[in-house]
Amino acid sequence: MTIARSLLPPLPFTEDEKHIASHLIRATGDPSLPLLLRFSKDAVNVGVEALKQGVTIVVDSHVVLGGLDRHAAEALGCRCLCVLDAPGAPQEAKRRGVSWSAAGMLLSQGQIDGAIVVVGTAPTALLALLDLWDGGMAQPRLVIGAPVGLVLAAEAKGELMQRSIPYIVIAGARGGGGPTAAILNALMDLALGKDR
Repeated sequence: MTIARSLLPPLPFTEDEKHIASHLIRATGDPSLPLLLRFSKDAVNVGVEALKQGVTIVVDSHVVLGGLDRHAAEALGCRCLCVLDAPGAPQEAKRRGVSWSAAGMLLSQGQIDGAIVVVGTAPTALLALLDLWDGGMAQPRLVIGAPVGLVLAAEAKGELMQRSIPYIVIAGARGGGGPTAAILNALMDLALGKDR
């Protein structure tokens, strides 16, 4: 982590936010990516406390799920779920005319309340989550929003940052499953008290 930390550009981050930024550099090899990190007030503390309490982690794709440190999640007592595995998601997607990820997010409503929701692949899943929030149907503890893409990714993340939900975001079109998982892995490090 020392090399990644040495590549960190000067940013007005707390030490814990710098830990997350360093993790992001280490996972991607891209020292410019932390310039796009956005943290709502106390987002890191909210996330760390939730993880210490064994919160459910809901992710939007198997790519994100595959990048998570499952040993750390297990040590914290956190259950990891992927919305793509929600029963009936493909059928609901077809019925509604939405992406499978969006349908899975809507069907996972009961799992989202009080969870950490991690969206790294599908902007439509993030927009579906925001619809649940706006309708008062789900209140996640923290949202890590970093879906990648030229269609809807920047807009979905912009919409998230307009809400009062605690968030960590990679702004703009960049992001992806690996970087998103790296953010959560860094939060789990902090929750477990691992060396920075």
